[in-house]
Amino acid sequence: MSNHYKLFVPKAAAKQTYHGITTIQEKLQERFINKFGGYTKTEAIGGWENDHQTVEEPVIVYDIWTDDDGEAFIKANCRWLLRNTDECEVMSIINNDIHRVS
Repeated sequence: MSNHYKLFVPKAAAKQTYHGITTIQEKLQERFINKFGGYTKTEAIGGWENDHQTVEEPVIVYDIWTDDDGEAFIKANCRWLLRNTDECEVMSIINNDIHRVS
């Protein structure tokens, strides 16, 4: 498989509801299945520095290996997450290049 995509979703954001019908996580997973046929989901801890203090939070990492060109799809879903959650930044890795949307 020639393309590798990772999308990092804070667990709190993933649990938010989307139009009161489903969760962000369920909708995102449905999108990945429809586009790529599947995904690998790993739970991890993400951390960053804020006001000289380390902040950590649980995240869900979606990992996708595919022959399909899904770069535009992954970037669109980053923007979708930003619009539909309380997050101020969404990060993905597209073929080893970091992509941030804020």
